[in-house]
Amino acid sequence: MDREFVIEKRVLTKYNGRCREVVIPENVKQIGLGAFAGRTSLKQITIPDSVTDICYRAFENCTALTHVVIPGSVTAIGSHAFKNCTALTSVVVQEGTVEIGGAAFDGCENLTELVLPGSLKRIDYNAFDGCKKLTCLQIPEGVEEIKGQAFRRCSALEKIALPASLRVLEREALGACPNLQEISLAEGNDCFCLEGHALYDRGKALLIRAFQIDGAFTVPDSVERIAEYAFTCCDGLTQVFLPDGLREIDQGAFKWCKNLREIELPEGLSSLGSDVFLGCSSLTSLKIPAGVRRIPCSMTGGCSSMRAVEILGEVQECGGTGSFSYSPFDDGVPVLAPYTPVEVFGPDDKTNVVLGFARLYAEGREMPEHIRNGYLAYLKRQRRKLYDLALGDTPLLTLMLKEKIIPKNDVSEVLERAGKTGNPEATALLLEYQNQLRRPGDEKREFQKVLRKLESSGMTVAEAQRIWSYEKTEEGTIRLVSYRGREEEVVVPDRIGKIAVTEIGGHAFSPRGNTSEDVKRRREKIRSVLVPEGVVKLGEYTFTKCGALACVQLPDSMTEIGSFAFGGCTSLTDISIPDHVTRIGEYAFDGCTGLTGITIPNRMTRIGEWAFRNCTNLTSVLVPNRVTRIGKGAFFGCAGLTSITIPNRVTRIDEYAFADCAGLTGITIPDHVTKIGEGAFEGCPNLTIHAPAGSYAETYAKENNIRFEAE
Repeated sequence: MDREFVIEKRVLTKYNGRCREVVIPENVKQIGLGAFAGRTSLKQITIPDSVTDICYRAFENCTALTHVVIPGSVTAIGSHAFKNCTALTSVVVQEGTVEIGGAAFDGCENLTELVLPGSLKRIDYNAFDGCKKLTCLQIPEGVEEIKGQAFRRCSALEKIALPASLRVLEREALGACPNLQEISLAEGNDCFCLEGHALYDRGKALLIRAFQIDGAFTVPDSVERIAEYAFTCCDGLTQVFLPDGLREIDQGAFKWCKNLREIELPEGLSSLGSDVFLGCSSLTSLKIPAGVRRIPCSMTGGCSSMRAVEILGEVQECGGTGSFSYSPFDDGVPVLAPYTPVEVFGPDDKTNVVLGFARLYAEGREMPEHIRNGYLAYLKRQRRKLYDLALGDTPLLTLMLKEKIIPKNDVSEVLERAGKTGNPEATALLLEYQNQLRRPGDEKREFQKVLRKLESSGMTVAEAQRIWSYEKTEEGTIRLVSYRGREEEVVVPDRIGKIAVTEIGGHAFSPRGNTSEDVKRRREKIRSVLVPEGVVKLGEYTFTKCGALACVQLPDSMTEIGSFAFGGCTSLTDISIPDHVTRIGEYAFDGCTGLTGITIPNRMTRIGEWAFRNCTNLTSVLVPNRVTRIGKGAFFGCAGLTSITIPNRVTRIDEYAFADCAGLTGITIPDHVTKIGEGAFEGCPNLTIHAPAGSYAETYAKENNIRFEAE
């Protein structure tokens, strides 16, 4: 037995055994770093009174361990000591222990019993983060500090009693605890106070945590700051009245308050934290006071009912900088900013402020001349990228026509796109505009142009060599390797000489390909591509980052779309995937923010990993009955999806498959699904899972605190 333990100078550095029940020898003083980590057969451990230290990761990932008693001789439980001990149900810490280290019991998702001693002084960061089955907590008298996120994501937590000795309660210590109904505070505490359904600092200048709110909530006049995550997951909150003296609202303060419909920010407010209204799916409008000079990251992300955001002053920064730069707004939400130059907003925010400017223009609102001129100049520079947006937004289209931002040569193309969108109002406005611009002889020239496009798409070798690089496949057909032409509307040849074209190779059209800067610039302007019958495969990265590409016509012969084939094609709105396609590679349509609907071909059996990631405007997906597996991150970040039905043959939904689909409210999962991966529906605050009673999907929903309705 002793050979199973590696002990050096009374430090147990490694356990090499495989026993289910282990008794640590009496002479051991310290359980060293990672000594038992990953021992998945360990079910019971007895720690003797000789032990004074349990070090970092000592029992991490001991996934069969069910209960543990920490003797009072242990003064500090090291960070990550029992992290991810997922079977752990009972923890008893005996008198003598002073500190519980960071993430010590993080991820112990089945922990139901927690006994803490009166000797305890400090509970460190993330100590019990993700302990989903804890329902009641009695923090013993003597505890002075509860650090950040200590009890975050304790989703079943209903009650917590805080002692008179408590001096520090840090940010998000009780964050993402949606069922918290009661906070009690022992008499004699001179650092905090309770009033109504909220915990404050002693002077009531800081609102720390609200709980059990049903309806409207009035923040007291004394409050100057609302702390991080103070109202997070307050599902009953519908309306907030804020005092005139409020100066700061910190990060995530109202995050995931899904029923919050109305909030008016006071004029004196000067600071808003990131994620402050993230997931407030019932909030319809927001006005940012003039004193706020920085618009934070993800401010209104997932606010699916938001109709408009108005910024009443001139802001200096929007969404952060560098690697922490994230858009404050959801795609498509108009942001009215009459006093802020368009240059202040990042690339991801430009669409929002353009839509907002169109509304200011339509209302005849006054704004500084240099601001107005800046927006008009931006519209003229970016007009081609904005055509599809304008076709779905009458105020923007009207503005572009009144200011003659759409040139004559583009009108026919925009009319064609309008016809495909089925927007008769846009078509009528464009026809009227076209008639105003038309000159004698235009009809004849347009007819001749159409005739030229109808000519055969075959090419001679000499013609092909001027604009294409190509090679022979093993089958003796042609694979197109690189396009070097100048056409913005490209017709791919179906043959070169007498040899058929069957493949388009990797990076063939991508501006990121290995080619000259001149060719890259030309590729960035490509608007449409017609792929002829006979082509069976698109290689990897074929059209990656073709930002102007709006339309691609694929032939019925197509069977394979390579990885990243359309990644970052933000203007792509029109593509039909042929029925013969059996494989769509990973990240194939990643970041195609213009796509609104997609039909998966009937022959597909699996949707590839991250295939439609961040297609933020995708609202309709039809999944065929042959699909058996939805790959990792397949629809990650598709915030426009509201509902989806999983076919009966699907048995597995992989990790993050629908994560960050903030607008997703309903998903129907069949009885055949037997595995749903980690984080599959993370960031879907309004989701209801519909599935048969007693199914795996029901178990998953309950374990992950997701609403469930039996079919």
